[in-house]
Amino acid sequence: MKNFDIFGFRASFNIDSKESFQTKIGGILTISLVLIYSALLYFYGKEMFDKKSPFGYEEVKYHNASSPDFYWDLKENKFFVGFQVMDYNSISLDTNEYLFPLFRLLKYEWKNGVLISTSNYIPTMKCNYTDLTVLNKRTSHLKLENYFCPNFTGIENATIGGDYDNKESYVLNFELSMCNADRSICNDIKKTSQFLDNNMVFINTIYSDITYEKSNIKKPFTTKLELKFGFVNTLKSLWEDIYFAKFELEDDVGYISSDIEKIQGFGKVKYDSFSDIRSPPSQEIINRNNFAFYACNIHYAVKQYNFKRWFEKIPDVLAKSLGVIKAIQLFLFFLYQFYVKYKFGIYLFNNLVIFDENDQENIDKKIKFQN
Repeated sequence: MKNFDIFGFRASFNIDSKESFQTKIGGILTISLVLIYSALLYFYGKEMFDKKSPFGYEEVKYHNASSPDFYWDLKENKFFVGFQVMDYNSISLDTNEYLFPLFRLLKYEWKNGVLISTSNYIPTMKCNYTDLTVLNKRTSHLKLENYFCPNFTGIENATIGGDYDNKESYVLNFELSMCNADRSICNDIKKTSQFLDNNMVFINTIYSDITYEKSNIKKPFTTKLELKFGFVNTLKSLWEDIYFAKFELEDDVGYISSDIEKIQGFGKVKYDSFSDIRSPPSQEIINRNNFAFYACNIHYAVKQYNFKRWFEKIPDVLAKSLGVIKAIQLFLFFLYQFYVKYKFGIYLFNNLVIFDENDQENIDKKIKFQN
């Protein structure tokens, strides 16, 4: 019946007025744990404040046609692409006598199942007059005053974006064309062919390229000029497509709770190039339909590249440090139990076993030896 007694007396005792049996070794281990925990807090905390080990991931988001980011507004004349014609000695060429550098804004629209294309002529300007603040790094050897850029000042609906799957899409086009914008003047194909045959003529394309560095705290997006060149001759026509896209970073820089900062960038994501080998058409066909030895379509991609980055916070540092300490404490506790049980057994023996008074000297020696 005594097994059912819930009113029994709970027996307990203290050792030297303390609830646990303590030793000098245990005190040393406890102080060591405190020092290790302090060291962990310092190193993990320093890493947190230095922000050297960020976490993050990347995702691609496709724009909805109703989204304000579906089209890209070009009215501010921010630099993103430019073109230059030069010879073998890297000297800029004025090719209007042979080829006209032309920008056009192309609109594609589906009507009754038919894709209809219309174009709007865009004036050119020297690239050094564009807004270059978008570039984080400048390339000094590229003389922007020798490059053609589109000038959207005063142009209505100066946007690009969408693709052929959408009802409406806009593409910026650049050509080295035989005729001017309204086709009122067409150069002589024989004269142009002779010029291209007698000279090594290159078309240089500069564009804004963007890179993301997760470990770069101050400037995760770096936008700089990239250069690509092609060869223009009478045996082939060169066609290129450049795709630009928007980049966005959600940067969590909080130390205790989330503190989101958004950083945006813009740059090239794809560059396609191919050649069409053929002889130039007759002057009659050129006068009627025009002809381009080089053409480049500039697109704004329907997708956006999103990045998310975050750093360890103070609660993370405390939890990680405590986790390490708990593991060390468990290991030391396992080893220490053998030692403390041994010492506790000696303590009980010395204090509870009764000796004869004549053996007091031996008792004192034993206690001194065991301690």
